[in-house]
Amino acid sequence: MSKLSRIISIENIDDAEREMLSVGTDPSGIAIMVPKAVFRAVKLKNISVTSANILKQDMLSGGGDAATSYGTIDHSAKTTDVLLFGTLSQYTRLFEKLKLQQFGLPDLAEEIKTAIYASQSIPAPVLGMEFGKRTFVMGILNVTPDSFSDGGEYLSQNNAVERAKEMLAEGADIIDIGGESTRPGAETISVEEEIDRIIPVIQRIIVEAPHAEPQQAEPQQAEPQPIISVDTRKSGVAEAALKAGAFMVNDVSGLTFDPKMAEILAAHNAPVVIMHSKGDPKTMQCDPRYEDLMSELLAFFEERIKTACKAGIKENNIVIDPGIGFGKTLEHNLEILRRVEELRCLGRPICLGTSRKSFIGQILGQKDPLKRDYGTAATISLAISKKVDIIRVHNVRIAGQTAVISDKIIREVSQR
Repeated sequence: MSKLSRIISIENIDDAEREMLSVGTDPSGIAIMVPKAVFRAVKLKNISVTSANILKQDMLSGGGDAATSYGTIDHSAKTTDVLLFGTLSQYTRLFEKLKLQQFGLPDLAEEIKTAIYASQSIPAPVLGMEFGKRTFVMGILNVTPDSFSDGGEYLSQNNAVERAKEMLAEGADIIDIGGESTRPGAETISVEEEIDRIIPVIQRIIVEAPHAEPQQAEPQQAEPQPIISVDTRKSGVAEAALKAGAFMVNDVSGLTFDPKMAEILAAHNAPVVIMHSKGDPKTMQCDPRYEDLMSELLAFFEERIKTACKAGIKENNIVIDPGIGFGKTLEHNLEILRRVEELRCLGRPICLGTSRKSFIGQILGQKDPLKRDYGTAATISLAISKKVDIIRVHNVRIAGQTAVISDKIIREVSQR
């Protein structure tokens, strides 16, 4: 006898609509029922117990629920974190009720609504990259003598340019050029030395980037130039690179190292990857600790995005990166990978760099970074399932193939 019942996975509106269509539901009915089929858990921090009690009552009255601290009941605590549980339909009813309340609850309703909407939306394109359809590959090009994986290998201009061409041929969408190592324990170098390492490489890649072959009966057209990114914390290096032809900046300090960086990016209308790091490269792995890792990451990005926009950077030019391995232990890195999708509530594209990092070596018992590419591929596939938009990698060929298969399984479903 065949099994008549099974549990299905409905993670978003697309999943709900697809399943309803599969059983022949009328389209007018789908529009009504889809919000009832998608569940969301929302965590709120430091809410007054008065507001928390109202939130719980209003969620319960609509069929949802809310979890608070024990001290919320008798007001023995002043504030509490709150976990809300409900479908999109139940949240809609909650928002209507909160509009009529006091204690800042109408503003809180708007904040929750914005986060839910952003978490299920696709970020606007950056430099022509249309997110949601596929994962974009950022190839790492370190022109340094001391990077943890390939230090010294591409310090020569010729080697660096040939490697860039190779990565482009393998399918890299972005070439991320770094002239200063940011591995744990790395020393800072001067602006002048960093510029001397990267500018000639940028200039040669622009000139020597591969072009399209002429098409029969059509005029010859060159392929678009590759997106060149510069991996730097220094505004002087960023400005020189942007003037030399780079398109974007990847700042591992999240615009905290150099106070002039945001101003330079705004002046050039350049996109930026804002990465989270706890401490600087020299100290970041000295016993990093977090009380609530994901909440701290979200608070960091919220503050950095506001600061960047205040300095003139367009919000649609901002990409975020949780900074795997930058002030994180093995367990911190694994928690980010499990929960990285939570960062989508910020509405920005997510870049992730797990490539060959030490936490993969710890898990595999592999000290040689060059032998961690397949472990990296596993993290890439998981990250794509969590809706990461850009992967930053050393081995473009393996990572690119991993992304193609993962996209075929995960992303194309929502395009049907």
